[in-house]
Amino acid sequence: MLVMGTSGPKTEIPPLPAPAGPSMPTVERFQLPNGLSVLLMPNHTNPYVEARFVTRAGTSVDPTGKEGLAQLTAAMLTNGTSRHDENQVADLIESMGASVTANASLDSFEIAGSVVTLEPDDLMVFLDLFTEVVRRPSFPKESFERTKKLRISALRGMANNPAALADAGLRALLYAGGARGRPSTGSLDSLPTLTHEDLSKFHERVVIPQHSVLAFAGDFDAAAMRVWIEDTFGDASWGREVCQPSNRPGFCAQLCRGNLCYANPLASSSYEDPAAVRAAFQGMEVLVIDRGDPNLSQAHWRLGQDNPVTLLDPQWPAFRLGTQILGGDFTARLNTLLRVREGLTYGAHFVVDFGVNDSGPMAVSTEVAPRDVRRAIDLSLREVDRIVREPINPGELESFRRKIINAFPFKFETITDTLEQYLYLEVAGVPASWLDTYRKRLSSPTHMAVHESMKTLTPHKMSLVVVGNQELASGLAPYGRVRIVSVESFLRSGLTYAVSAKTKSASPKGKRKKNRKRRRRRR
Repeated sequence: MLVMGTSGPKTEIPPLPAPAGPSMPTVERFQLPNGLSVLLMPNHTNPYVEARFVTRAGTSVDPTGKEGLAQLTAAMLTNGTSRHDENQVADLIESMGASVTANASLDSFEIAGSVVTLEPDDLMVFLDLFTEVVRRPSFPKESFERTKKLRISALRGMANNPAALADAGLRALLYAGGARGRPSTGSLDSLPTLTHEDLSKFHERVVIPQHSVLAFAGDFDAAAMRVWIEDTFGDASWGREVCQPSNRPGFCAQLCRGNLCYANPLASSSYEDPAAVRAAFQGMEVLVIDRGDPNLSQAHWRLGQDNPVTLLDPQWPAFRLGTQILGGDFTARLNTLLRVREGLTYGAHFVVDFGVNDSGPMAVSTEVAPRDVRRAIDLSLREVDRIVREPINPGELESFRRKIINAFPFKFETITDTLEQYLYLEVAGVPASWLDTYRKRLSSPTHMAVHESMKTLTPHKMSLVVVGNQELASGLAPYGRVRIVSVESFLRSGLTYAVSAKTKSASPKGKRKKNRKRRRRRR
């Protein structure tokens, strides 16, 4: 097949091969009368079982002022159950070589576990413990304050993680006031206010069957497992009348008990935050998170916008290919430009968050020496602008297409990998057949279709977050309105304390007045 690139002579491009895909597992799906969805994926290749219990709500339902509640609840979940104290839980897990963990993300609260099944009794001991952690955690008061202090300490430690600060700053800037913009880990203002009672209320409202998926994969008998699940998780009274249904099947609009309800923004057909829409039509907004580090060697920054393309969007395959070309791997354009040609960074990527109903942010992600920030941003803006204006070279497209499609089988290398692929779709309400058509859909877009999809990028209306020192602010003023916030203030309450560069530059006059007052007092 002969094709013409955007420049140069004709290049022969062999047709895209149709690689043999992974052998998709047999998945049994059923739903208990109480609403709990179940996935069973038996696989006897290795003596190993994975377990997951996932709800369709997470940090998104943290009440205003109690940000971090979902993640603190998750951190406390294995600190004791109705039958075992914290030490006994730890001893049981260690004795089996098992694991039981919990975590909360924006759209889910997950309890995960795994166990090796070489010993005949270990599977049942593990299943009983897993059930206790899911259904009957005790949230012991003696460990509550300790765990909360650890969470606060971990949040303070974020001051030394500029990449995490940059990601959180971009979300705060893009989705101010919305579920995606709030600090999922909590803030230094919100975490101290959380009470032991808050955790119990969160658990009884959120960890319920009506909006959850239970999944097991690995070395077990499917028929016996089904009977055990029905007996153990089929309680008809569990979560009754808590879930207020929404127009999205399996999603609760509100989670209520008594007079306390948690509203779930994920339950609507679209939970896009108004700030994201505003950002798409305004000029660039700039945020500097001031580290106040006299020895600063690297400034981390993100340049991005909300991603309007979802996994179910017909444009998704073309957009997935285009963003991969822009910054999806080591050979992509941004990394080739900023690292290989210019030597400004150790690596540059265009990171894209894809969702089912709504996606999240997409952004240039990198770090450079403070003196190179302006140059790196300018070069990135030009590269994003170029992929918007100029058609993709067909040869370049085929190269990246091959890499994505040929990497697909690696998503199913282990039981854990396979379970996560199917579980993600089940929780999101997407048919598993989406995986069956993955390679076919990515094989279809032409180079012109990819070019059209890239027009959703608006480089000169993106939001910019730089984690460095406030001295960088003056050099960023040409991009748009600049706000500055110290790391301490950002961790305390997001952008509440952010000030404009203009206000910041006027501050020396105010400082002189304060200094004169101090001198008068000394006299």
